[in-house]
Amino acid sequence: MRRLTNILPWLAVLIVAAAPAYLLRFSVFGVPTTILEILIYLFVAVVVFTQRGRFRPIPRSVTWPVILFLAAAVVSTTISPDQRAALGILKAWIVDPIL
Repeated sequence: MRRLTNILPWLAVLIVAAAPAYLLRFSVFGVPTTILEILIYLFVAVVVFTQRGRFRPIPRSVTWPVILFLAAAVVSTTISPDQRAALGILKAWIVDPIL
């Protein structure tokens, strides 16, 4: 657990250095993604795993508005005629900024 905490600063530096990696695109289960997004997800997963009990990802004052906004985005994605594009937009414009 301690080792993971020590790599957080290096992982953050890697994310900043890999900013141009948003051009490297591929898809996971039909959802388009980039190398940079995968690095961000990895960083968030390591932070959540290493800071269990001490980490609060969303401030209390915005918890319900964020949950309602995310629920509205999920509902609009499910009723979209183009599911693949809707999932990409949900991930890129809603989930990634929340992370």
